[in-house]
Amino acid sequence: MSVADAAIADFALTPINASAQMETTIQKNARTLFAIFGQVESNEKTIAIVRMAGQGMPPTEYDAVEAAAIEMARKADEAMGWKPAADAKGTAKYGPKRQSMMVQASMRRQIFGAVRAGGIAVLVSVPDNGIVNPDTFPGFLEATKKARDYLTAKGINWKGEATEDARRDKATRKESAEFRKQRQASEDACPMQAGETIADWQGRVNKHMETMAESQRQKTIRERAQALFAEFGVAGSLELADALMRLCDPQDAPF
Repeated sequence: MSVADAAIADFALTPINASAQMETTIQKNARTLFAIFGQVESNEKTIAIVRMAGQGMPPTEYDAVEAAAIEMARKADEAMGWKPAADAKGTAKYGPKRQSMMVQASMRRQIFGAVRAGGIAVLVSVPDNGIVNPDTFPGFLEATKKARDYLTAKGINWKGEATEDARRDKATRKESAEFRKQRQASEDACPMQAGETIADWQGRVNKHMETMAESQRQKTIRERAQALFAEFGVAGSLELADALMRLCDPQDAPF
């Protein structure tokens, strides 16, 4: 055995004290943490959503994009052999990829809606020449915070609807399937025009919905009046009208 080999063997047999062992463990775990958490967050997610917002797609279309992406995640979980526990409830029934997609869906919508309403200036400073370096876009979490702050300051949700109106709509209509159908019909009938702000566009869509709702109300009144007339005849219908008028408060009477 050479002198060098002997020295190495002797060193290997030398007991390592507890302090040295702790230092080795600390350094090893520290390197693990740094390798996983010490990297600067990529802005790739932010840029992807900014590009989608720049395509001019309406919120309903972006909702469809989200739904399709979440469905892809579900299929990917199944392909990996993931299965929920027999007694799984709620989100526990979803695989890891699907859960991850669903958890971040609201954050993605915030960024999409803010950029769609206020442009990329919501997230990054735009130089005089209008050319933005992609590297200057914030990471996903920071972009979400900026987007949320912008929407809150403007008093709108990610769809561009006034927050109070949106809350009232949700409380009274509870985002029913019928309401979503009517909203989509109005958006289709009133497409966003070039150069039009999202607030002006939403105003036209809301006005169209109000007009359609009033038209439906008048139709319902006519149909019910015809049914009563068919049941009670002329005399009976006049008596019914008189009875209804007596139930009205004088100031609420139509004449």
